[in-house]
Amino acid sequence: MGGVMERLRYNLKFITEGFLVGADKSIAELRALSLVGVLRWWFRSLLYPHVINSSKELYKYESELFGNTEKASPVRVRFKERNFKQKSETIDKEIKDLDSSISYLGFGNFMGKRQKKAHLQTGDYKLEFILTNGNLKEKLEPLLYIFSQLGSIGSRNRRGFGSLVLIPQGESVYKDWGRFHKGELLKAYRDFLEQFEKENSHDFPFEIYEFRRFNEPLEALKTIGECYRQFRRKLDKLSKNNLRNYLREYGLKKPYFGLPIMYKRGKIKANLKIEENKTRFPSPVRFKVMPSIQGYTVLIIHQKYLFEPSENWEIIVEGYGKQIYTFKSFNRRVFYDFIKSIGAREVIK
Repeated sequence: MGGVMERLRYNLKFITEGFLVGADKSIAELRALSLVGVLRWWFRSLLYPHVINSSKELYKYESELFGNTEKASPVRVRFKERNFKQKSETIDKEIKDLDSSISYLGFGNFMGKRQKKAHLQTGDYKLEFILTNGNLKEKLEPLLYIFSQLGSIGSRNRRGFGSLVLIPQGESVYKDWGRFHKGELLKAYRDFLEQFEKENSHDFPFEIYEFRRFNEPLEALKTIGECYRQFRRKLDKLSKNNLRNYLREYGLKKPYFGLPIMYKRGKIKANLKIEENKTRFPSPVRFKVMPSIQGYTVLIIHQKYLFEPSENWEIIVEGYGKQIYTFKSFNRRVFYDFIKSIGAREVIK
């Protein structure tokens, strides 16, 4: 590799607690590999399939920046405290003042009033990118800025946990890394596209909505959590006499917020899954708590281009030990119903 080695240093600041653990769920771990994995996801989502519709071409570009099984990445990532760890004292203990809307958003991290996984405390962590090829900054920095604006990390990060920002410790062509800035975000996306020799007139691949202003991050998380819970409950009205009607009306809606789902009402049990043992569908809807000019806001981020199921990749509803109903596609309208119900303001369409 040619060029001069360069270092990019940042403060990674957690706005909400990040749930990142290893085998021991009582110890939170902040690892470089976890961050690289999230950056890979954003890299792909910013390009595929609307800019690059070939998975082989996408893999080629991704490997040039992050490496693959055959060659190392020219970008090295490290925290000042290697594999930083924090012991949590609240694991599997009752938290009396835990708000139910928080535990609803953090399902899996919390079970009822009990915390089941360790979390990293909010605050700053020192982060460094070592670029072994001197021309990499112009490729990496736009991606890092977009990640700082929209990204999060850890368990349940799509539901607001692990919200973070990156604060550069040197000069940057972008401003306002630590709060949402629409103009700079779109500028970073245009810069990001230039490296692929593609026309940069593509629409931004995420819709973004802004939900209110709050004094504290926890207040923001509680409020969006309660709104989200109430909306989903409206999709959950299930009785033993109207299961089929319920599935026809709502079955395509709730899965849009992610699979798997299990319904249980009285004697009725139904599991929503995808055939061929593909039981998971990650939600295209993300919440992020973000600093604003005054306090904090919740960004609701909607991925426009999904890794959609193929025609034979059906959603199957099972109950009573047999298949009840089969769906061929998802219903995106439910997302806009949710936005309307909470009065969120459109920022990027």
